[in-house]
Amino acid sequence: MNNSFKVIVAAIGLSAASAASAAVVTPTSIARTADMDFGRITTIRDAVIKPAAAAKFTVSGLPFFTYTITLPRQATLSDNRTHTMNISSFISTPATNGTLNAEGNQVLNVAAMLNVAAKQPSGTYTNTADVAITINYN
Repeated sequence: MNNSFKVIVAAIGLSAASAASAAVVTPTSIARTADMDFGRITTIRDAVIKPAAAAKFTVSGLPFFTYTITLPRQATLSDNRTHTMNISSFISTPATNGTLNAEGNQVLNVAAMLNVAAKQPSGTYTNTADVAITINYN
């Protein structure tokens, strides 16, 4: 006894249907909770300074969604006169990809190096433009 079978279809004008679906998801958001702070600096020679405190952000969205992080190459700090300093070598934790927790949140820490020139004029230096931290759902 043979337990196999054959299906032979010989028809013209066959058609098939497919269902369509879409998922509307909660948009990812990012909110700054703390600014990067390099503290008070005294220098008589060129120096590269690590931040005293990293910038902190809360990334929110759907639980367990993953996202990619894009950091700037550099940013400029100015004393609102003619003096500037550059921030470079941005790093983050998590580094390049993050995963939201069961509540749909994750803390993103961002730090960078401050490049200080020899005998940098005293003053309070702040960023001249927003430092963009970009996140995208994977």
